[in-house]
Amino acid sequence: RLKTLIPYTTLFRSLLARCAPLLQHGSFATRLTLDRRADGRVVDAVVADTEPPPLVACLQAAALRLRLPAGTDELLTVQLHLNAPDLPTLAISVEGWPGPPSEVRSLWDDQLGSARACLPDDQRSQTDAVVMRLRVRRGDRAVRTETVSHTGLSAASLRCIEAAIGDRLLDAPAGADSLGRLRLRTRARSSRRSTAPAPRTMLGYALALSARVDGEDLGQTTLHVRPGAVPAMRLRASPVVATSGGTVEVELLRGPDFVGKLAERYRLVHADGRAVDTKRAPDSRTLRFVLPDDAAGWWTVQAHGATARVFVPGSDLLDVRLTADRPAYAPGDEATLTVRTTRDGKGLPAAVGLIGVDETMGQIATLPGPDALAALRPTVQSAGAAFGALEAAALGRGLIRGENAREAVILKVTGVPSPASLDRPVTAVGRAPFDPEGLLVGRFYRVLARHQADVRAWERSAPPAEQLTPARNAAFWSAALAAVEADGDPVTDAFDRRLRLHRLPGDLLDLTDPRAVATDGTRLPEDIENWTAWVFEEKP
Repeated sequence: RLKTLIPYTTLFRSLLARCAPLLQHGSFATRLTLDRRADGRVVDAVVADTEPPPLVACLQAAALRLRLPAGTDELLTVQLHLNAPDLPTLAISVEGWPGPPSEVRSLWDDQLGSARACLPDDQRSQTDAVVMRLRVRRGDRAVRTETVSHTGLSAASLRCIEAAIGDRLLDAPAGADSLGRLRLRTRARSSRRSTAPAPRTMLGYALALSARVDGEDLGQTTLHVRPGAVPAMRLRASPVVATSGGTVEVELLRGPDFVGKLAERYRLVHADGRAVDTKRAPDSRTLRFVLPDDAAGWWTVQAHGATARVFVPGSDLLDVRLTADRPAYAPGDEATLTVRTTRDGKGLPAAVGLIGVDETMGQIATLPGPDALAALRPTVQSAGAAFGALEAAALGRGLIRGENAREAVILKVTGVPSPASLDRPVTAVGRAPFDPEGLLVGRFYRVLARHQADVRAWERSAPPAEQLTPARNAAFWSAALAAVEADGDPVTDAFDRRLRLHRLPGDLLDLTDPRAVATDGTRLPEDIENWTAWVFEEKP
């Protein structure tokens, strides 16, 4: 029996979206008959019309992939109405072919809809976007196509069009050898209305990256890299982070566009003008430079239009660390600051000046920020941070570990600092902000976690008749305070007051309500007593 399928119209949206691009213009209405099994599978589909063939074939193929709601084994009929979407269009022309061009062009009329779906939404009008060579041999029915040129199309769109506009068969064997040109012209869509996001493809490489420290996975991600061009000359330095008195090897890697001969002598230049020369051995592409004992800084070698850089960390780098005995202070508290100066991880005496400024002074004059030390660091010009996070300034402070990470950072460097820029005055500011709310919230949640764990344990072991009354819930909170304090964690607020329930803000107190803590509803009394009112009256 036939039956109109009205309630499931939304299931056919994917079918219409898949086949609508095959409709070049106007609209198309038809009736689709489906043979549905009881489990919802569509085992057969028939379109009432036979024209246009590509659209009818698409509708039938897409219908067979539908999964309808389960029901009885029956025939269903669906009325479909398609409008031509506002997409870029393709026009086809044939030249140089003996006989009427329309007869040959008609071979691909049915394929234009499929080829049209290959164009991106933002495709612009283009004359001769694709030019194909047509060839047929005498006595053969197959018309062979071969792309001669293309303009304004991505590689993915071109491959899609070539698959749609492929070899075709004549109605009868050709009477003679024939040669011609098939030209495809694109025309931009008539409007720029926003459309649903379409899948995008990227020609390149997808690299899986993961980080692990001491056997523990820190995370993983995917790095997408587009193909690059091989330059005429590349210089590969090893190691990129060298030591004073050590040896640096630079490998000369020629590309397919390299023209000429390799030089015999090369120079490695320091930022202050010093240089180390070397001579290339015959039939060798590796240069060896011996660094001096005082080689700290940036070294650069340039050859045949390519540049490679090597960084030598200084041995006189002074590390200054300022720490406070507490993360935050209340008004009137006494602060103890610890200043530690080290070099290569060992303590070193140094003269350090500390200046404390009240934050209210910022109302009179702008106070220096945490970047005040930036002027002390060498200004290294970089095209960008390696992997979006690693900067060359961090390399100089020894914060980047791993040979590959260091090499990636140095490849981004475009300019090294001059000696004059390294001698600069600096002003440092230490600041201890007072954030009572942040301190309270952090300590409250540690106690709340212990409170919730104690209640869960009680729910599992207590007699069924026991209930989580306000008094029992308050006792659990007091026990949680004592347990957290025994573990060495503070249980006071920013003003050194114990985190008793009646001192908590309303939003935090609500999180301790028996109805918020208990997971077993049978543990809650049927007679509900207002938790907030009870706390402020009893002050447990």
